[in-house]
Amino acid sequence: MAARVFRIFFATVLLVSTAGLVFADAEQSSTVAEVNGAAISSFDVRREMNLMYQQAVTQGYMPDQSELDVYWNQALQSLIGRELLMQDADSKNYKADPVEVDSYINALTMNYGGSEGLEAALDQQGMTLEKLRNDTMRYQVISEFVEKELRPGVVVTMEEAEKYYSENKEYFNTEETVTASHILLTVPEDADEEQRREIYEKISGIRERITAGESFEDLAREFSDCPSAERGGDLGEFGHGMMVPPFDKAAFELEPGELSEPVLTQFGYHLIKLTEKNVSQTIQFSECNNQIIDYLTDVKIEEEVNRLVAELWEKAEINFF
Repeated sequence: MAARVFRIFFATVLLVSTAGLVFADAEQSSTVAEVNGAAISSFDVRREMNLMYQQAVTQGYMPDQSELDVYWNQALQSLIGRELLMQDADSKNYKADPVEVDSYINALTMNYGGSEGLEAALDQQGMTLEKLRNDTMRYQVISEFVEKELRPGVVVTMEEAEKYYSENKEYFNTEETVTASHILLTVPEDADEEQRREIYEKISGIRERITAGESFEDLAREFSDCPSAERGGDLGEFGHGMMVPPFDKAAFELEPGELSEPVLTQFGYHLIKLTEKNVSQTIQFSECNNQIIDYLTDVKIEEEVNRLVAELWEKAEINFF
């Protein structure tokens, strides 16, 4: 059998979203596969696809309908793998703890502002409270099974962590950032040359008042057209590329305590005051070795899950419809 990668926990069965279904059943739900007699419905596959879609969007990727077949196959394989694990866990007498299940459902109910809010969110996903409870129980059983059956055999040494660190140094570099404030005088899109000159002269006058000793923060509150005016112009910390190019360039060229000349962007004229500059640094191995070990442990556990599911798949009776 060709190697399969089963993203069993890629989209957890516990996620309840208020977003509408991106991939919805065109027809009434039907059985699309059976795993040792246990049915997997088209509704379950479509819902898994939606959870995968939402996960991709949160990571900055926007899938489209052309990827429908890919998503379908990934979702179906994930559900088959999860069912195989559930059946194996059941054969070893793993059971869900009703108290923990109730605790999770109660917490979720509170997060949605009560039973009506939760039921509305479930209804938008074509779900029921009974289905949510059943999925929660299954997820708990599988998690407990993996924790007790597979995790004990997973070991990550400090040498492995050091090797990963040395081969992936780019992941351990902190970004250069600055903390700055600004005063913005907007320039209307239809402003003529005379209006632009008047605004430039005004912001230049404000700059002279600051260099003469007046408070930047007070002048920002009085004159700035940016919502940050109420904070004395404070923009907080930001990295390269988070501001428009002219502003970005000017801010990163300043040293702490310096005040820029007027900077023109599409928003208008800015005066930028740099408060702090944090240079790019490399995080030392001693500062992150525990996080690396945790990450590599999770990777190995996923590999063990995939290995077990592949073995169970070989022995299972799986029919597709």
